[in-house]
Amino acid sequence: MKKALLFVIFALLSLSVNAQFLNTGGDIDHERLNFGFLLGIDRGSFVVAKQSDFSIPGSNPYTPNDTLQAIKPLGSMGFSLGLLANLNLSKNFDLRFTPKFSFIDRQLEFEYNKASDRKVYNKKVESTFLELPLLLKFKSDRQRDVRMYIIGGIKFVTDIRSKKKKNDDSDFNPDDDRKLVKINNSFFAVEAGIGADIYLEYFKFSPEFKLSRSMTNVMKKGDDNLFTRPLAGLFAEAFHFTMYFE
Repeated sequence: MKKALLFVIFALLSLSVNAQFLNTGGDIDHERLNFGFLLGIDRGSFVVAKQSDFSIPGSNPYTPNDTLQAIKPLGSMGFSLGLLANLNLSKNFDLRFTPKFSFIDRQLEFEYNKASDRKVYNKKVESTFLELPLLLKFKSDRQRDVRMYIIGGIKFVTDIRSKKKKNDDSDFNPDDDRKLVKINNSFFAVEAGIGADIYLEYFKFSPEFKLSRSMTNVMKKGDDNLFTRPLAGLFAEAFHFTMYFE
């Protein structure tokens, strides 16, 4: 998947650089405000903060006879789609608002050493996010049909709470291994990345790579169960490959 994406990007760059004429991209650089849409492929994970006594036998009242050996974040793939509004501030700076829906899951692996065998629990943190990023884009000078750029900013993220999460509040006992690990419904995150504006005849195409991470602990407070007790905190992070069409 990654190799195919890189091949497409470099092929488009080569075609643009070697073109014998300059494309206008629909004269987009002469517009003060322009709009478009985006499609993205995302990979989400967590940065895990553990309790200092997470591996001490008996520290978790829900597993008094078991020893927790490790808590591992597992990355999962997802996708996103949305819109963009771009405000041209100057020759080299743009302000971008890119609201989008992001469908991405994150996973945690809990490895226990029981008296009789080894037990592994995989807990999927399911989320459908509405993300509202406000980003500052710094563009290089145009080289034929290509501009390179760096981008960064802050975004507000809110989770569209699922029925499954609501049922989890009351349906299961705290020591039930079906319990979920839940995150806050809303949080702020920072993100930064690089990309390229490729000017075609009637529009501009921009492949972009970004990293994002929540600014604070996103683990929901008040949940005390088999899987949340050994956790001191979770920080949501993601790698984004996004294609913009303006």
